[in-house]
Amino acid sequence: MLEKADYVKIVRRPYPPLYASSIFAGILNKENYLGFISRPAELTQAIQSDYNFYYIRQERDEVGEATLRDWNSAQKIKNVNYILETRAKKLLVATRGSDVKRYLRAYARYAVAILPVQQVEEPIEREISKLLLEKVGTPKTRTILDKLNIPLRDNYYKREEYDLVTSADLVRHVKKYVWLNSRYGQHQPYQLSEAEMRLGILEKNSYLERRETEKEKIKQTITEAKKVLGSSADYLVDLMQFVVYYRTRRTDILNRSSYEAYPLLNKYAREQGLTSEQLLYCLADEVLRDDIPAKNILSERVKGYDIYVENGKLVCVHGQQSKEVRKIFAQDLGNIKKIKGVVASPGWATGRVKVVFTKKDLAEFKKGEILVTSMTTPNMVMIMHQAAAIITDEGGITCHAAIISRELQKPCIINTKIATQVLCNGEEVQVDANRGIARKLEHE
Repeated sequence: MLEKADYVKIVRRPYPPLYASSIFAGILNKENYLGFISRPAELTQAIQSDYNFYYIRQERDEVGEATLRDWNSAQKIKNVNYILETRAKKLLVATRGSDVKRYLRAYARYAVAILPVQQVEEPIEREISKLLLEKVGTPKTRTILDKLNIPLRDNYYKREEYDLVTSADLVRHVKKYVWLNSRYGQHQPYQLSEAEMRLGILEKNSYLERRETEKEKIKQTITEAKKVLGSSADYLVDLMQFVVYYRTRRTDILNRSSYEAYPLLNKYAREQGLTSEQLLYCLADEVLRDDIPAKNILSERVKGYDIYVENGKLVCVHGQQSKEVRKIFAQDLGNIKKIKGVVASPGWATGRVKVVFTKKDLAEFKKGEILVTSMTTPNMVMIMHQAAAIITDEGGITCHAAIISRELQKPCIINTKIATQVLCNGEEVQVDANRGIARKLEHE
């Protein structure tokens, strides 16, 4: 059946089955790539196990390389952006309709953005780094890449942040961005109290000055990088900027859609005699085929489930079968005292660990703690301001943690793979983000 050696873990995302299966339906459907990538992705298998998403290593790599080859001009990048934004609009319109099936199909069609945008990150970094190194050497290359990895174009979070500090009506502002904290099918409205707290942390005048300075530096770096690369390769700068922008954009669109579709889904659940939670534990295909599982099956899925796609067939297992799937991907980490990752933002820090997964974890975070999480998200930015350092399981040079930590000048190590499994709340750690190492400190 499943062989661990064939798979690579991509991300950990707590999507319930309704949305996880919609994502798989999107990225595994070749028709969704037409006009988006000239050669449809050859994806045949995928797994969500214990919220971790796995893909076949070779297939994942081929998607990244094919995307880099295909998005090879400024015009093609504009076309890709147009296609995605058109699909995003259709998805958001579908949330306001009365047809759940239309919404799920639109969700899957937009979700195709997930894999190419994510997997082109490493190839584009390698390509642009190689060309810059040949022309300007290591120190200058690093300086250019650090700035190019911050998007000039504002995503939802940056736009909300700017609107917050310039808003004359916080109630209206919160209503406009009410969906911002709701992720992975959860319904968590943005609150006025949070907006007021964030406004105090941001300090309007210094924020606006920093923003203007940062924007100007990015513009200058884009111009410089294009000049260094020359006309035959300057599209790589546009591609990198698109990737760092759209990596967050695509997730925000999906999260916004699930928030705005909440009334639609609730109505459908009632019509089917289900609770809102039970509906989230249906597969998208089960809804589309009017083949809703029995309530006892849904109750078992709530306790624990795994989804895998094998040879085009989507399977959802629970109970003992789910345990067997998880055994395949289980790791024996032993007594690890030091972890290593990728430097996202240099620096040193020492502090006590706070592992953050839930809204409750966010509320408990204290200033000066070391933020440890699988990945950072926009609703974590407030505690990122307060953190002494940031450590994540996931991420590449264009990930959210890398971008925000550089903006905040916070020590940050990404892509450790195991930080949330090895580091525990309250443990004191020393973060050497100059070398990408975090050590547990032991006191007698």
